[in-house]
Amino acid sequence: MSAAAGSGKTAVLTERAVRLLCEGAGSGGPVPADRLLIVTFTNAAAAEMRARISQRLYEEQLQNPAGPARRQRMLLQRAPICTIDAFCLDLLQKHFSALDIPPDFLPADEGSLFALRQEVLAGVLEAAYTDPDFCAFADLYGRSRTDAAAGQAVLEVYDFLRALPDPMGALDGFCAAWAGDAPLEATPWGVALFKAARRTAGYARRLADMALAACARHAALAAYLPALESDAAALAGLEAALAGGRWQQAYDAAHGFAFARLAALRGAGEADRARAEEVKALRERAKKLVAELQKEVFVCTGAEFEADRAAAAPLAAALGRAVQAFDKAYFAAKLEKKLLEFSDFEHLALRLLQSPNGARTPLAEQVSAGFAAVMVDEYQDTNALQDALYRCLARPDGSNLFLVGDVKQSIYRFRQADPGVFLQKLDRFIPLGEGWPARLALDANFRSAPEVIRAVNFFFGRLMSRRLGGVEYGPGQRLVPGGDAGGYAGCAGLLLAQSGEAAGDAGPIAARIRRMVDEGFLVRAKDGSSRPARYEDFCILLRARSHFEQYAAALGAEGIPSCADTAGNLLEEGHIRPLAALLR
Repeated sequence: MSAAAGSGKTAVLTERAVRLLCEGAGSGGPVPADRLLIVTFTNAAAAEMRARISQRLYEEQLQNPAGPARRQRMLLQRAPICTIDAFCLDLLQKHFSALDIPPDFLPADEGSLFALRQEVLAGVLEAAYTDPDFCAFADLYGRSRTDAAAGQAVLEVYDFLRALPDPMGALDGFCAAWAGDAPLEATPWGVALFKAARRTAGYARRLADMALAACARHAALAAYLPALESDAAALAGLEAALAGGRWQQAYDAAHGFAFARLAALRGAGEADRARAEEVKALRERAKKLVAELQKEVFVCTGAEFEADRAAAAPLAAALGRAVQAFDKAYFAAKLEKKLLEFSDFEHLALRLLQSPNGARTPLAEQVSAGFAAVMVDEYQDTNALQDALYRCLARPDGSNLFLVGDVKQSIYRFRQADPGVFLQKLDRFIPLGEGWPARLALDANFRSAPEVIRAVNFFFGRLMSRRLGGVEYGPGQRLVPGGDAGGYAGCAGLLLAQSGEAAGDAGPIAARIRRMVDEGFLVRAKDGSSRPARYEDFCILLRARSHFEQYAAALGAEGIPSCADTAGNLLEEGHIRPLAALLR
């Protein structure tokens, strides 16, 4: 289920669970609550979900005392409603003997892990420096007298791999790509570069077309037409060369490209000169995009790439060996201290549930049979490893797997969340009622007033696309008013500031607030009536505290009373920082 912001996806998830508990699915009757697995993103969300289901069961019990709701409320206390980490931890504690891990292991805290990681990394680097290829990698990648960059590279590759179901297998594949002999256009890098190049060239051509159309509308700019027509034709030729998919052909086309020279504009009036500057500005943006192709995409010929890849292949392999050594040594060090981190829970759980060839283990069949339904909230912030776990826990055909999320609300990519996992399912699943696997879009927004929704749709519909943002803002993603907001239409506006700095926006925003109050802007009161806006009706939200004082000053200059939480961070106070460092 793809659920937009404010669409009530938690309520829908709750109602689906309650329906399974009270009515069941198909002819099997009500599903026992302890056979329901609900995975949430945080412990707080899990507690809230359990409370919501319990409350709904209580309401069902009042309406139908003879029904199953009373017994289901008792079973609900044993239902696994938890985070994926908590579920995996419980699984490991029950089956530790199958993994050769200590039965009394503990979840590791970040402070202990940091010290242990650095200690293990130092040992791995010391051994790695006996490898001439790793030394060459460190010299090339580090560009300094320390091994900090090389060590950081080992850690970053390791952390990236931890979100994958088969990290070391993926690492072998990455290293093999360097050792291959495929032409550049057939490599992962070439495919990505061609994709970016086609997009960039397309933008440049559209800018040139806009400049040409602007000139065609004004006879006074006719002198520019020959050059602009030449530019548009040349950019179309560049796009054709990129579409051919041959690196050397595209390289030659990009580096052989040149814009025509604009003729002088004579006898133009002030208005025409202003239009001419707009045309030149469009053309300059197109020039920058072509320069980007030349300097950042097509940086070498095919032959130069082959030479670079041949030289880099042993260095990449050496980095891969160092990462593998770190993986083994770090895991051994954690076991020695009887500590495991959350990513260990997930990887070890997958080892219990899935064999190396990807088949489900007998334990997976046993555990999966214990769940009548597997429901996952906030699925947009999952990763490939967690997705593999969910597939092992659900039925082989996935018929009891229920996923809820909104790719536009994915915010944890810095923690290795992969919204592409969600997007793949959106592309593969078909609309509910047309077959299986099915998707359902919840696009009704119950949180915002209609005019706010209209404004959001207006901007997002023009800014978001599959090429920009990774998702189309169309049916299923576009918000639909879910109610009349009590008859309140709401309003939304956009204020464009010129400074580019958050603090520089303070003056225009303060002036806007003063004008809205002076002009009697109407707001909706709690009783449904309308009244003129007061200063206490306004709230300014900023991304950080650093500009609070500037906004308070700007509001004061307009005579607007305000309150800003400008208190400093206690942990940054001079007398607290040593203690915080010691605790870390």
